[in-house]
Amino acid sequence: MRTQMPLVVLLALAVACSSPQFDSTTWKQWSVASKGIPTRSRRQGMLSDLMSHRLRRGMPRKEVEALLGPPDQAPSGKFLYYVGASSGGLLIRGADYLVLVFDADGGLLDWTHLVTHSD
Repeated sequence: MRTQMPLVVLLALAVACSSPQFDSTTWKQWSVASKGIPTRSRRQGMLSDLMSHRLRRGMPRKEVEALLGPPDQAPSGKFLYYVGASSGGLLIRGADYLVLVFDADGGLLDWTHLVTHSD
């Protein structure tokens, strides 16, 4: 049991370090309009922390925009942020988006990670 403990601690550290924490400045520094469409963006690495710990239901639209910057697209009642290209092996197969849905009063209703595929 004693020899397994360091292995468990190392594994836990590796998992904790694998997903970078969300950083608003880093997220906002990159946008489709300013940088084009990369195959891998820093947004992809921060997405899990953003969705799990930073976004909350009822969050005002202005607060969301202060956190994430202006959306890449804004269809009615939604904000779409391009996260990066989704790939299948060496080929780009589509795009990853963060989709935020707002209620009629501008409160954050829900969010999802949308992966599109082009054939």
